[in-house]
Amino acid sequence: MNIPSDEKLLIKTKRLILEPILVSHANEMAKLLEDSELYTFIPNDPLDLAKLQKKYELWSKRISPDRDEIWLNWAARLTASDEVVGHFQVGVREGTESNLAYTVGLKWQRKGFALEALHAVLKFVNANMDLRVIKAWIDTRNIASIKLVEKIGMQRVGFVQKADHFKGSDSDEFIYQFSFSQ
Repeated sequence: MNIPSDEKLLIKTKRLILEPILVSHANEMAKLLEDSELYTFIPNDPLDLAKLQKKYELWSKRISPDRDEIWLNWAARLTASDEVVGHFQVGVREGTESNLAYTVGLKWQRKGFALEALHAVLKFVNANMDLRVIKAWIDTRNIASIKLVEKIGMQRVGFVQKADHFKGSDSDEFIYQFSFSQ
């Protein structure tokens, strides 16, 4: 599996720069990700700075420890103010399928940044990763995220009942898929 260089991973859009995640991003990302409301539809809670640094140290290698998945992670930064607005992630396994995930800070939601970044990420992986399909698993209660992936052209292809149990309740998930034209 070919891992793109950090220079190649740098993506620019009209309002954003998507930088490959490094340990040095942990301080500002910890502040962005500290709001517990961001974790309503995901099982984990905000990580403290030390744990986030450790996670980013792993991610900055761009490949899983067992070497079976390329990890592409970006911190999205506003070009106008240099503020970080979110995190975008693609995991690519050997073959032609990958997974998509993202988190946008509460202050930056509903301003089109996630849509802009996801379009750029899809364009990047289409041009550089020889993928046929990218998928996202979304809690069925997360209406904003469902609308977002539908806006970028993902189609609902599956449903997993009781995919997870956290924070006192079961979580059902929709599976969304985007197919790249070959």
